[in-house]
Amino acid sequence: MYFPDTHSTRPGRFHPSPHERKEDDARDLELLQALQAGQEQAFWTLWIKHSRRLLAVCLREMNGNRVDAEDALQEAMLRAFEKLPHFAAGITTPASWLIRMTSNVCKDVYRDRARRARTVERMEVLQSERVQLPEVQQVDRGSDDYDPVALAALLPDRLRDVFVLRVLQHASYRDIAARLGLTCVTVRKRVQLSRAALRAWRNGNAA
Repeated sequence: MYFPDTHSTRPGRFHPSPHERKEDDARDLELLQALQAGQEQAFWTLWIKHSRRLLAVCLREMNGNRVDAEDALQEAMLRAFEKLPHFAAGITTPASWLIRMTSNVCKDVYRDRARRARTVERMEVLQSERVQLPEVQQVDRGSDDYDPVALAALLPDRLRDVFVLRVLQHASYRDIAARLGLTCVTVRKRVQLSRAALRAWRNGNAA
C-alpha cells in the first residue's frame, strides 16, 4: 500500500529546476514547522507529496519486488510518523531525511526477512528430523550441552516466535513487541514460559 504522489511537475518535465526545488524545500519546511506545532495533517501532506519518490527507493532496495517494496514503504511511513516530529527541529531538508530514513527501513526489513528465512529453513530441517528429538530426553539432565534451536522446534507457535526472536536472534523486548503486535509485558511472560517449558521437557516432565 502506498499513497499516490499528488505533487506533479509541469507536463513533459521529469526534474524540477533549481528554483522549483528551492520552493519545494521551503514548502516542506513549512509543513515540518506545522507538524512540530502539533498539526498532524501536515505529516500526511508531506508524506503524500514524496510517496512516489520513496516507493522508488523501496523498489530499488528490495530488488524490484513490488510487494516487498510496498510493505517496506508502509513500515517507513509508520516510522516517519513516529520519529519526524521529534527530529523536526534539526532537519533542514525534509525530502532528504525521508529518503535516508526510508532506505534505512528497507535495509532493516531486508535483513529481518533474511534472518527469518534462515530460521524457517532451519526449523523445517528440524521438523523433518523431529522423530529423533525424543532421544534428546535421555541425555544427562545436569548437562547444558543442547541445541536451543532443536528445543525451540518443540514449542507451540505463540511461544516459539518470541523464543526465536529473543534467544536466537537477540532482539530486544521492545522490538519483539512491535514486530508481533504484543506488549513488552506479554513478550517477557512468553519468553519465561518458553524457557520453563523447555526446562520441563529437558527434565523429562513434558508430555
